[in-house]
Amino acid sequence: MTLDEFGERIDVVLVRPQISGNIGSTARAMANTGLRHLVVAAPQAFDPETARWMAGGGRTLLDSAVFTADLPAALTRVSTAYATTARHRRRDLPVMGPTEVARAILADHGRAALVFGPEDDGLSNADVDRCGALVRIATPTAASLNLSQAVLILGWALWTEAQAAGLKPTGRLLAGTRRPRATADLDRPDRKDLRASAADTEPLAAAVLALLTDMGRAAEGKRVERTVRAALMRAAPTLREVHAMRGLIRDLHRRVAEPKG
Repeated sequence: MTLDEFGERIDVVLVRPQISGNIGSTARAMANTGLRHLVVAAPQAFDPETARWMAGGGRTLLDSAVFTADLPAALTRVSTAYATTARHRRRDLPVMGPTEVARAILADHGRAALVFGPEDDGLSNADVDRCGALVRIATPTAASLNLSQAVLILGWALWTEAQAAGLKPTGRLLAGTRRPRATADLDRPDRKDLRASAADTEPLAAAVLALLTDMGRAAEGKRVERTVRAALMRAAPTLREVHAMRGLIRDLHRRVAEPKG
């Protein structure tokens, strides 16, 4: 099973959400963490444009969301439902944290649902009675979380536990840096991001030694050469890092060679 297939068998169910923007931002949080199925049960208000404006990269997911009349209808295809709540409930149900829930869903081959209540007061007792376990996200002070923030925390727990269990993503992995290459095809790693060989690092070592010679350190000879090469070997730079360092050394070389005064 891949991470994508794992995400396919989890429903995020919003029960009576009150704010359209939260529905959209929930779709965005789901897209961030590989969750694919949004179910909205009895929304108290829904403005599609406001939701789409908040959905960002989750707009396609929002467009495919399923709307139902109530929670029972939302859970018809689910084998296990987990009720998220910040309140203590007098219910004989197991209480789990995000990591425990993620591990439980990984171990269960059925379809699971993460159930979130309305923004003002959370799930009702009747809603909770439709679920098989309670989920609490521990906080040091204020217990109430924004709806999409809670979805993001649980989604991230699912994502990280699935990776730890050996599930692999397909397609592309988004690393989140500003460079376009942060979006990389997983099956084709960039040669420049692999560890540099001794042949790759030798020009850098030579550049460092040439700079030291210009700075009057040539008399230290072989001992300095050994130190430079050993340091590069321990550092295990990538080819990209070697090229960057050579550029810096060239700049320093020019500055050292500039006539003074």
